[in-house]
Amino acid sequence: MIQSIGLRTYKNKIVNAYLFFYQSDGYKPLNVFLTRYGQFTDRVNDYADVYNRKTDKLTLSLKYQINVDMGAIFTNTTLASAINERNKSKIIITNNF
Repeated sequence: MIQSIGLRTYKNKIVNAYLFFYQSDGYKPLNVFLTRYGQFTDRVNDYADVYNRKTDKLTLSLKYQINVDMGAIFTNTTLASAINERNKSKIIITNNF
């Protein structure tokens, strides 16, 4: 079912793991998602096929997008937040000069 995996790292730590699958697999990945991780904790809206499961340290997002063979994204939320804060401070410092 999974066709490829992509990793985003920062300082030798995994920030995101991207799992790609074909849309032709339909909702098989969603069934696996629900079986392994339980009910999703939120959805963007009732019309978007985006299912999120959030915890304090990890976010799992399953996304179905038209014309894109996309899949699930695992995110280390603690590390992703630290990177975002670091990037914000860089922008502030750059804009002050």
